[in-house]
Amino acid sequence: MTGTPSMNIIGGPYQGGNFWANPSGTGFSQTCIDNDINGICDSSYSISSVDIDYLPLTISGGYLNGTVTSNGSAVPGAYISTSGANTTSGANGTYSLILPAGTYDLTVTKQPTHNDSMTAEIIVNPYNTTTVDIVLTQKPTGTINGLVANA
Repeated sequence: MTGTPSMNIIGGPYQGGNFWANPSGTGFSQTCIDNDINGICDSSYSISSVDIDYLPLTISGGYLNGTVTSNGSAVPGAYISTSGANTTSGANGTYSLILPAGTYDLTVTKQPTHNDSMTAEIIVNPYNTTTVDIVLTQKPTGTINGLVANA
């Protein structure tokens, strides 16, 4: 089952059932798993054998988007990773990760041509997009001239 696309009572993207919470933070909606991060718990909530919420709501994650560049140009094929998710930048250097709400360290690598980059403590909020653009430094390249001697 899926919800109907429309803002729900807690600001999520789908209409569904109820939001099951308690002040201690241990309510069903506060602890359920939402692997597809659509704002609806992956399992139903049984209050009794005849009273079941098939679409319990939850507060899910958000998006972490950005562009990877170097010297003002897009860097396609850069590897972007954080705990729980990773991707590769597209032809125009853009990337997008969907993550549970939380704080993340982001690592971007494009070896062997560029130095790695790390950005710490990026905050991803539920139902929002956080944009982090990354500038990679290209490693020096060139021709080495000289003689090689066998000592």
